[in-house]
Amino acid sequence: MHTMLALLLFAAVHAGRTSEAGVDPVAKVVELLTNLKSEVESEGASEAATYNTFACFCKSETLAKAGSIDRADTKKAKLEAELESLAADDQDQTYQISKLTEDLGQYQAELKKAQDVRNADNQAYAELNADLEKAVSSLKAAISSISGSKSFAQTSDAVRQSLMIADALGETPQNKVVQAFLQGDAPDSDYDFHSDDIVGTLRDLLSKFKAQDSKADNEENSERSAFANAESKKKTQIRKTENALDTQKTKLTNTESATATKTGLLTESSAKLHDDTLYLKDLTGQCEAKAREWDQRSKQRAGEIAALGSA
Repeated sequence: MHTMLALLLFAAVHAGRTSEAGVDPVAKVVELLTNLKSEVESEGASEAATYNTFACFCKSETLAKAGSIDRADTKKAKLEAELESLAADDQDQTYQISKLTEDLGQYQAELKKAQDVRNADNQAYAELNADLEKAVSSLKAAISSISGSKSFAQTSDAVRQSLMIADALGETPQNKVVQAFLQGDAPDSDYDFHSDDIVGTLRDLLSKFKAQDSKADNEENSERSAFANAESKKKTQIRKTENALDTQKTKLTNTESATATKTGLLTESSAKLHDDTLYLKDLTGQCEAKAREWDQRSKQRAGEIAALGSA
């Protein structure tokens, strides 16, 4: 209001000093005030247009940035949930890898132990089979020699060897003629040597060793077949475990890669959210300050115009 009085006094003084002869000073003052009022209104309209532009910017920029912040909040929450899920996957896959590795070691150890037992059993069979085959062969040769009506001198070595092999295998003949022969006593005659005591004993031994050989072969074949079946199942179990282990390792690699990617995205998103929040806070402060300033200027200008109008 003081400013308006000063303007009016200035206008009156200026009109009085510059008025020409025949010019009404009051009319001159009215003209000056009218021009001043128009100037103030024009400046007000210009400032209003500028402020409207700024206000529109504030509104659109605030809405845009608020929307960006909402989207960033949503994205951040989603990434955090995904990372939490990935962490659970990582823990489970790590456990599965540890468990499968332990299982694989156990299965491989079981297979190795079974193979060692089978190899030992096969070695024992091979040794027994060689002894039985040798006994059968020797007994056949001895019986053939005696049956060929050869003399004691011609066949005694073959017979003695076959009987010694039988004795070594736990089949010691019990009849007296054979016992005497094994102890080094020669039969009284070729007849005694060719008697049923020796021949019968040899044939009984041959029959026993053939039966033992056949039994050993059957047991070996049965054990070999059972082992082959068990070995195949164990190898299948090992192969499946290895495949499952490879699958879990691939999953863990993918999980770790996804975790690294999403962690980077979360860091980037959090940084952008932080920047946008600070920017919006600063923008809101500036816009509110400008609005208060405009409100004060509008009231002041309205007062000036009203005063000029009244004057």
